[in-house]
Amino acid sequence: MFRAQEAAYYADQSKLSMFVLPGAGHSVALHENAGEYRSATRSWLQGQLGVAPEGYHSIGRN
Repeated sequence: MFRAQEAAYYADQSKLSMFVLPGAGHSVALHENAGEYRSATRSWLQGQLGVAPEGYHSIGRN
């Protein structure tokens, strides 16, 4: 539902995707389950850009 509401603000070619971190507010990087957020970010980078997660800093790795 949220993705559908936001999609109107983006061009079709933007390939809009989203991730909701359960229980978190605006500070997802500091939330107690932020590892889920970092994992989702690394997966997105790999899937959308072909960027290997190993190329990024190791802070917060699960």
